[in-house]
Order: sequence, then C-alpha cells, then structure tokens
Amino acid sequence: MQLLKDVVGKDRYRINNKYDETYPPLPMEEVIQRSEFVIGQEVEYDILVNNCEHFVTLLRYGEGISEQANRALNTIGVVTAAAGALSFLGLFSKRQRANTINNLLKIYWN
Repeated sequence: MQLLKDVVGKDRYRINNKYDETYPPLPMEEVIQRSEFVIGQEVEYDILVNNCEHFVTLLRYGEGISEQANRALNTIGVVTAAAGALSFLGLFSKRQRANTINNLLKIYWN
C-alpha cells in the first residue's frame, strides 16, 4: 500500500469529502476495511454507473454517488426528451399537411 503523499509527490492535491453534509461518513475503521477488501480485486468500470467517484463514495459513505454521472444522465434525458418532442412536432406537422391536402382533394373532386 502506498501513502497518498508518495503517490502525488510534489503535485498539489486535496481530499474532497463534499458529501459529508448529505451522507454520514462511515467510521474510519470500516472505510479502511472496505478499502483493504477490494485491494487486488478487478472492478468493472462504467462511466455512468460505476466510475471512480462511485467507488470512493461507496467506500466512504456505503453508497456509490457520482454527481458527474448524474449530470451526464440528466443531460442525456433532456436531449432525448427534446429529440422526442421535435419528432412529435414533425409528425404533427406532416399530419396537418396531409389533412390539408386531403381536404383540398375532396373539395376538388366533389
């Protein structure tokens, strides 16, 4: 196991416990046990549901949380909803055009 100061060397770093006000941190002994348990284990990475932030918050709080992933998922949802709305509007316009053409043909042929 390496100490953080040995890993970062002379680079700047900070420890970000930004969720401490929202989620109660687990006791330090439990965080250490959880950390030691996963040493040497292969963990599947997924940017949206199992990224680095999920991993460290799972160790510290007992719950995998990622604000970055949540923002990305929200953005995907908004874009999908907007695309669906635009598609719906496009279909509605086509339908209106078709009705107008049908009405004109009925008038012409009657």
